[in-house]
Amino acid sequence: MDERKDRLVQSAAQLYQLGIALDRARERLRQLAERGVPYSSPEMMAAYREFSQLEQQWQEQETAHLRLRDEIVGKPQDAQ
Repeated sequence: MDERKDRLVQSAAQLYQLGIALDRARERLRQLAERGVPYSSPEMMAAYREFSQLEQQWQEQETAHLRLRDEIVGKPQDAQ
């Protein structure tokens, strides 16, 4: 497999792993809210920071992955 395709596969795997971590962080926030933990509590703030950081990483990784994919595959042509 060519090096760029290897990077694309690695990028997809990283995106998948980040997605799993992001879902866990989202679930943790949901559980805290269901337990009635105040939004301003240190526990909730820490969970939100973790979620926000993972979400930012996911967005950056997705952008990089899509850019790499477009370089390798080429951008889809507009349907006429």
